[in-house]
Amino acid sequence: MAATARALDQYRDLDLAARVAAASRGELVAMLCDGLRAALQAAERAIAQAQPGPRIRSVTKALAILDGLEASLDYAAGPVARTLATLYGELRALIVAGNAEARPELLGAAAERARTLGAAWRGIA
Repeated sequence: MAATARALDQYRDLDLAARVAAASRGELVAMLCDGLRAALQAAERAIAQAQPGPRIRSVTKALAILDGLEASLDYAAGPVARTLATLYGELRALIVAGNAEARPELLGAAAERARTLGAAWRGIA
């Protein structure tokens, strides 16, 4: 059973690496938004199940993805970067408050915004 799980993990890693290698910049951002949404949904579940360890790991992952998105902004490219920075700041506030107050609805709101953002990037990628 453990060998099967390892094989599946290796396949997922290989599949992800192939998708990243073939992706455009917009597709990469959309993939990061998917990862952000998944991490936030995992944090929501962890709050509901009173599991602090998985909650902390999921929130940390979500914030790290958000850090990466923020770091990739090119402010010289125009006002879109400032708009995205504002959106990312709002996401960060929702995540931090949702985690600090153990309010899954705030994490859910952030996950929904990440889904909408990912869909928008897919639309222009």
